[in-house]
Amino acid sequence: MTHQTSDNIRDIAPADLPRIHEIAVAGWRPIFTRYRRIVGDEMWQDLWGGWEKGWVAHTPETWNGRGIVTERDGQVTGFATWWFPDGGIAEVGGNAVDPAFQGCGIGSSQIRWVLDMFRREGHRYARVHTGLDPAHGPARAEYRNAGLRLGVTNSEYYN
Repeated sequence: MTHQTSDNIRDIAPADLPRIHEIAVAGWRPIFTRYRRIVGDEMWQDLWGGWEKGWVAHTPETWNGRGIVTERDGQVTGFATWWFPDGGIAEVGGNAVDPAFQGCGIGSSQIRWVLDMFRREGHRYARVHTGLDPAHGPARAEYRNAGLRLGVTNSEYYN
């Protein structure tokens, strides 16, 4: 899909929260669907049941203003959050792009914006966590496009 309009990246405002929630749920639904197939219904329900509602709890206060949205033609099309754990590392947090706008460079632009901000603030390292399954493929491409290249593979096991 090609859009010939310009994007505006700005700080998250409280009025953006319903749209951010909508984008997060739409963007992450394939990931949680895959998790359900991997671990089965019972374990999935215990671990992630109700995940869609969990995003309602996120407010600007929970990320202390550490979030941006991307607007295209006045519509919020994506978001990114971040935080600063100990040890000089800045970490990309929850982020997603409306599926109708994926593949247009919005996610990569958001992540580049966040990484540039990390550099301006003097952080030496940036980290992001993502899965290795096919559902996380777009996220991995987004991070590579933004310049994140070194990866440490890990696994998470459930029983």
